[in-house]
Amino acid sequence: MGAWGINNFESDSAMEWVANFEENPSSSYIEETFAQADAEEYIEVDTGIAVLAAAEVLAAKKGNTSTGFPSHLLGLLFAIQVDESLTNSALKSIDNIVKKGSSELYDLWDESGKIEKWLTVINNLKAKLVSNT
Repeated sequence: MGAWGINNFESDSAMEWVANFEENPSSSYIEETFAQADAEEYIEVDTGIAVLAAAEVLAAKKGNTSTGFPSHLLGLLFAIQVDESLTNSALKSIDNIVKKGSSELYDLWDESGKIEKWLTVINNLKAKLVSNT
């Protein structure tokens, strides 16, 4: 899987999603990321990581950046329109990722013995998505 860490931008896959987002900074690209996760019966690790990166961008648009958020993305946030539907899609996709047996990413964190630390990061992200700071 390459480099990865507990925060949502500490992986090669997250940075690949960021590079693709930089080429197409839009709400529709974020929506497509969530739709891909919804289409997978068992969410592959790269899809799960992409969903979390996309959700982090939404949270940042709401003024809630997380540890490790790529500062160069702040200038692209103007291109995103966050509405309740997009936020709900993010939350639904995240909920699917944190279900045991439904997500490769969950299973990898569970196997690593760091599932509780990872779930804390995820719960913080969900709180940032619903906050209106």
